[in-house]
Parts: sequence; C-alpha cells; structure tokens
Amino acid sequence: RLRQLREMEEKRRLEALAAAERDRVEAQEKAVQASLEAAQKELVALAQLAEIKGKKVTQSKEGTVDLDQMFTFLAEAPKEVKGEQDYLTTLNQELDAMFKESQPKPTERGRAGRRRQRIEKKLLILQEEDEAAKKVDVDVDPTQYDMLTFAEKWFNNHPKDTTGLGTFTMRRKRFSRQEAVPKADMIKYTKNISMPTSLIHLHDPENVNLSCTIWKDLCKFMRGDIRPEQVYITIQNIIAYAIERMELRDEIFCQIMRQVTECPREEEADR
Repeated sequence: RLRQLREMEEKRRLEALAAAERDRVEAQEKAVQASLEAAQKELVALAQLAEIKGKKVTQSKEGTVDLDQMFTFLAEAPKEVKGEQDYLTTLNQELDAMFKESQPKPTERGRAGRRRQRIEKKLLILQEEDEAAKKVDVDVDPTQYDMLTFAEKWFNNHPKDTTGLGTFTMRRKRFSRQEAVPKADMIKYTKNISMPTSLIHLHDPENVNLSCTIWKDLCKFMRGDIRPEQVYITIQNIIAYAIERMELRDEIFCQIMRQVTECPREEEADR
C-alpha cells in the first residue's frame, strides 16, 4: 500500500511538472506572438508615415528628392507631448490606430463560413457541368434505342391469354418460354385490359400492383369507357403516380407506347 501511495504521489508530481512546462511553453509562444504583432505594427506605422511624408516632399529643380527631409519624421517628437511616458503612450495609440486601418476586413469564420464556401463551390461545379452539357452536341441515332431491344432486356414474361377474354387468372402458375407472349407482341397494341404483372421488372411489390391498376385505367381511358366526370381524375392519378414513384415512370411510358403502336383505332391513339 505504501508503494502505491508513493507511485501515486510521484505520478501527481510528474503531471504537475508537465502542466507547468506546458504553461511555460504557452507563455513563451504568446510572448513571441505579441512581439511579432508589435513589430508588424511598427513596420506598418513607419511605412504609412513615410508615405505621408513622401507626399509632402518637394522636389528640387534637378528633379531629385530630399531624403533628409523625407525621413525627418523619425527624429520628430510631438511638441504637445510632455514627458517620456506621455510620448510613448501617444505613439502606441497612433500605432494601434494605423495598424487597425491596415488590417483587412474580417471575413466569415467558423462553421457558417465553411458551409458557405462548400455551397458556393458546389454551385460553381453545377454551373460548369451545365455549361459543358450545353456545349456537347449529341447526335442521337433512334435505331440504337429501339423498343424491342429494351423489351428483350427488361420486360417480364407474360403468359399467353388462352381464354380469349383478355383476362388473366390471379392464380400464379409456372409456364415455359413457349407459352409466354413474344416480346415483339408486348410492344404493340393489345385488347387485353388486364395484365398478370408489370411490363418492366419492378422491385417494389406495391408498384407492381399499381402498374396493373394503371394499365386497366389506361385501357379504359383509351376506349372511352370512363365517365366524363372521372376522366380528369384518372389522368391526374396516373401523373401523380409517375411523379411520386420513380420506378413507375418507365413502366407508364412503356404502357402508353405499347397501346399507341399499331393501334387499330385512331381515336383511341389520339386520346
């Protein structure tokens, strides 16, 4: 126990010495900083006094400058100041005033300043990207982005409608590729008013169900089977789904493109 007490006392002593050393180093650093600031003040003051005196110096006929007269301010003392202490006080006040005038205006610091700099930098990057995008002349070839290629890559497999009624049963059954609707037929008009699932692979099950509902409303709207007072509500609902759910945007676009492609009735395509 005595050994522990001695160790604790020695530890406290070492900590006290370390703290005293840190305080001493900080005091020295502050003194050096203060001396540097004082020297900077004196240099600024001398430079400004030299500039003021230089403006008052008259040139001789030969065009030379009287340097003795220019630097007389170094030996001059204010006549109204009496005593050495008063003179030093007045000189320090003048130096402080000149030093404050020479300091740059304070800028925003801290978290707000850094945040503003980040925002300005981000805005600058976005502006440069927009300007670069405007300068790029993109020549798009529509044949490189045909609907069939997209369908073969991203469309789901739909079973063929063997009932002839344009409806599908809700019971899920496995079917082979031979029993699936060809992708070439899935990008053309169809009379079916219901779908077993979405056209595109969707990850959200709720979006899959909504895509089937949108398809049914879209087919009814094209055929004119919706009451006049419900037409605008149906259109607004479809647009709202596309705005709120990003995953449904391509799905709705593909549904519309399918029904207007090789549509047998012109009035339906116009709608």
